[in-house]
This record gives sequence, C-alpha cells and structure tokens, in this order.
Amino acid sequence: MSGTAGRHAARVPPPDAVVSVLAQGRVVPAGRGHFAVLTPYLRRWEAMEVRGPLHRSPA
Repeated sequence: MSGTAGRHAARVPPPDAVVSVLAQGRVVPAGRGHFAVLTPYLRRWEAMEVRGPLHRSPA
C-alpha cells in the first residue's frame, strides 16, 4: 500500500468490495432494489437541470 493510507496503516477495502451490514437484498424498500433508500437524493439529482461543460481557464 502506498501514499497516506500506507504511512498510517489504514485498512482500505478492495475497490470492488461491497461494504454493507446485511447481505444484498435482505432488507429492501417495498418493491424496490437493495440501495433504493438513496432515492430521495437520486430524485433531487435527476430534477436538477443538466449544465453544459465548464469553460477552460486561461493557461
């Protein structure tokens, strides 16, 4: 391990690991997927106007 995490002996889960308390699909909102509890955030994000690309700053 390199960088700050290595110097402080931090334990970092592998990037493809799923970190949750219960097995996937064990607790779900009625008729929804396992991470549907994030829906309020998703709805707010989807309701936002899509912005165009940012302009490059002068070099």
